[in-house]
Formats: sequence, structure tokens, C-alpha cells
Amino acid sequence: MKMFYLLSGLLSVGGIAHAQTSSTSFQKDSLFQSGAKYLHGNFVAPDKQKAKYYLLASARTGNYLSMNLLGDLYLSTKDPMLADSAIYWYSQAAQLKSGFAFHQLGRIYNEGTNGVQQDFQKADSYFHEGWKLGNANSKNMVAYYLYKGLNGKQGYAAAFALYQELATQQKHKNAMYFLGILYRNGYGAKRNADSAKYWLQQSAMKGYQPAADELKVPTPENPETAIAMPVKKQSLAGNDLYKRIRHNVNPQSLPGTYTGFAARYDWSGQYIVSVFPLQVTIQNSAGKITGTWIEGKDTACLQAKLTDNSLVFSNTGYNKNEHYTPKGPENWQFNNARFNLLLQSDSLYIAGNLQLYSALRREPGHPLYVHLSRVASPDEKAIPNAGGILDLHAAPNPTAGQLKVSFTINSMQKVTITVLDMQGKPILREEAGTLSAGTYQRDLMLATTLAHGAYALVLQAGNVTKQVMIVKQ
Repeated sequence: MKMFYLLSGLLSVGGIAHAQTSSTSFQKDSLFQSGAKYLHGNFVAPDKQKAKYYLLASARTGNYLSMNLLGDLYLSTKDPMLADSAIYWYSQAAQLKSGFAFHQLGRIYNEGTNGVQQDFQKADSYFHEGWKLGNANSKNMVAYYLYKGLNGKQGYAAAFALYQELATQQKHKNAMYFLGILYRNGYGAKRNADSAKYWLQQSAMKGYQPAADELKVPTPENPETAIAMPVKKQSLAGNDLYKRIRHNVNPQSLPGTYTGFAARYDWSGQYIVSVFPLQVTIQNSAGKITGTWIEGKDTACLQAKLTDNSLVFSNTGYNKNEHYTPKGPENWQFNNARFNLLLQSDSLYIAGNLQLYSALRREPGHPLYVHLSRVASPDEKAIPNAGGILDLHAAPNPTAGQLKVSFTINSMQKVTITVLDMQGKPILREEAGTLSAGTYQRDLMLATTLAHGAYALVLQAGNVTKQVMIVKQ
């Protein structure tokens, strides 16, 4: 059936003219009018078969409005077998420079509609093409992608500029809402409560419920008084040796009850919007990793697997209220959440950065930094001495970016200093050269754009390494 629809579409569109025709003349097309009438049930009973018949005949003449309605028809079936047919007809209309068609293609890949593989990069490219053709909703989605960084290019200032144009020039209610949010939180513009209220009211007056909901919330997502990381609760001295636990070698190190906190950031990773206590209990039964995640009143049943150097969660989720979910809890999935076990001093740590995934919105949530610990057993504290490296310090720790690294080696060695994220990816590397025995100090600067959270500072002297945990604040 799917192939029949595609073939009938190809045959019917064989003689499409590439010259643009006004949408007004297309709307006067009697075949288009009949197809739209049966599709939408305008003064007749809805009949998708009749609608398809007339719309295919109209599309044969090059009517891109009919092509778009064919895309809508196939998309409305919710049948994954017909997703390709919807994409085909929107693509035909897009070739005729239909901004709406580009927007619909973007929506399909943005939402993963009808079984299509979700692809933010592809969606973003379609939204950009729709924007070029003057489609306001496409422009709005480009701004949204910048706001949340869905395509890896987060930027409040750029999003603000687009939302401002849409709100002031086209009275776009969604753009008005986000313009109010940006003003209210100081994202991409100076915080301005009056401007925030004005734009949220304008959006609410157009019937946009999230704007009305936001007006009822007494405080913004990003508090006016900055929240600091609760570093006093972290026993993270900069000169303490730690090692990454190889789970496949020492799985007995994993079980136990860990306590600590999680810090939730805004989309840029610049501001802490909330900090909450966290307790995680982990069991390891015959290699099956299970446990509980207790976050205030919110609880998740954990499933995970052990790899060489990390704990990877799967099939795990919970319901939680956030600032922008006033109507009730939202389901969040621990998709690809990954933490590392670190042994430092007398404690075993689970630390890392992650983003949960919203099943409702079909997109990632705010970035989180998680910090948990428990007391280590005597066996777990038995860390071999890193011969050749007598001392290693990093201060201040936590740091805003600037670090003074001091170390002592007991023989001439080639020295390298590296900063790694919790997945082992190099963030910064400095070749210190071949140094004689003695004590040395180096100044390092972490990028201001580097996400907040835990990192490993690794000193390599010859074939020996020593590491300390550092926290970027």
C-alpha cells in the first residue's frame, strides 16, 4: 500500500511546472477546493479517499497547496507506513518554494512523527529553509532551537533577536511568550520584569496558555539571587589522589547508598536554577544493576549496566514537576545517562553531567550536575602509590576557570598535564616538557564556555600518572 501511494504520487506529479504561481490562484483551483472540502469536512462528511482523489489530480497541475494537503492527509493517519508518503509530498511542495512545506518537514524530524527517526540537525536545516521563504513558524522554531541548543548551537542573544522581530512585527504569540521568558530570566537580554510582564500578557491575550501560566508563577526560573554550588558539602580537596574504578574488575565497589545533591542549570549552562538533595541506592545481584533514585518526593527505579569506567542507566524514568510544567508532573527518561565512580581519600563518589529526556516534549531537559558519595571500605581505599610523582595540587577547587597546578616529581621526566571530562574526553592539554626532579607550578585556564561539573586533572610523568578531581563552577 505504501509503494502504491508513492508511485501514484510520482505519476501524478510528472508534469509539475517549476514556475511559481500565486497561492490565491491555487486556492481557486476547483480540484484543490474539492480536496480541501472533503479533507476538512467543510459542509460535507469528511472523506479522506475522496480528498486524496481530488488533491492528487490538483497536484498533477503543480498546485503546491494540494501537495501540502496531501502531506497533511498522510501525516494525520498516524500510520508509520505512510510517513514516507507525507515526506514525499511535503518535499515536492518544498521544491516549489513552499515555506509551509519546509516547516512541516522540520516538524516531522523535530518530533519523530509517525515513527520517523528524530533528527534535530535535519529539522533545524528545514526550519532555516522555511525561514528564508518567510514562514514565521519556521523562524520561530529556529529561535527555539537557539534558545534550547537542540542542534548544539545554544545562544540566548540570537534567539532573543529573532523572537523580538516575530513578536513586534508579526505579533507571533509563541514568540511573545519566549520574549517574556528571556526578559524575565535575564537570558540574552538584561533582566526586565516590566518588559517580561508586558510580552507575557500580550501572548496570554492571544490565548497562549503557557504565558498565562507563567504570569501566575511568583518567581522566574533563574532566581534573581544567584544560587551557588553547595561546595561545602563536597569533600573534594584538590590534593587528594583518586582513581577511576574499573567496574569489570571491581564490581563489588558499586553497591551501597550514596547521598549528595544535583544542580540543575539553564539551557546555556551558565546559571544554576535549582539545587536539590539526592539519594541513590544501588544493588548488584548476579551482574544485574538495580536501585532507587530519591529526589525529594520524586523516586525512580534504576536499571543500569557496568562498563569499563562508567555506570550507564537504561529503562529508567520518573515523573517530576518543573518550572514550566504547572499543570502536573512530566515524565523524564534517563536516556544514555552516564556517571563515573571515583575514589578519592576515604570516600567513593558517583559524579557526572547528564540531561534527562522529556517523553512529553520529545526533547532533552535542562543539564544537570550530579554529585553523590559514600564512605569507602578499607579495601577500596587501598590505592597504589603513583611512583615518581610525589605530590599534585590544584587550586582553587572548585574553580571558576583559573587553576594553579603544583606538582613534585622525584626524577627527570617528560611531563604532560591534561584535563578530561567524566567520559575521558580531553578538554585541555599542556606539554610541560622534560623536567628535572623538583617542584613546579603551572597556570591553567579552563574555557569560560566549559560546562559546570566534575573533571579529572591528570599529570603524566613518564609512564606514571596521578589525578585529582576538579569542579568547574
